[in-house]
Amino acid sequence: MKRRKFLQQISTQTFAAAAAVTAFHGVGRCAASAESPAAWIDPTTAKDWQARWENFILADSAKNRYCDTEMAEELGWLVSPFLNGFHYGYLATHDSKWVERLVDWADSCIKRGVKEPDGYLGWPKVSDQTEGVDYDSMLGEAMILRPMVLMAAEILKTPALKAQWGGKAHAYLDLAERTFEKWDSRDAWHDCQA
Repeated sequence: MKRRKFLQQISTQTFAAAAAVTAFHGVGRCAASAESPAAWIDPTTAKDWQARWENFILADSAKNRYCDTEMAEELGWLVSPFLNGFHYGYLATHDSKWVERLVDWADSCIKRGVKEPDGYLGWPKVSDQTEGVDYDSMLGEAMILRPMVLMAAEILKTPALKAQWGGKAHAYLDLAERTFEKWDSRDAWHDCQA
């Protein structure tokens, strides 16, 4: 798959995810519309679920700052759920505190990246089992870059967010592009035929 096609697919997935979040969270907002969707959840329950989710993710992200310690595949399994949560938290609420949290966690991961032997930034672990760099690093990179790229899209299309975090958004997109280049240069990214 080519980089541009991949980024285009992510944009399509972002639209689908935003539509799903809007359907979940926007029940009360759509009530005034003549074409309001059928409510699958009452607003009181939705508000309760959102409050419980918010309390959980804020407490858990404060207690378990995996972004400050993890590398390689653990970036994907331990950090990306929080990055995804912050991204979807923004989509559900349009509250910039979720952008702040994503930027905080993303920047913490990025600053711990190391220059690998071929000059690219990465988050490798050294493993006795693989006699050197652990190739699970690519999975972790892909999993943390996805919510960063998706949030970058939200930032760049929202003037108030762009004014504050536009530079971050461009930096995340640049990091994603350089990471694709790294994977290509290592012959680790191949076009897939259906």
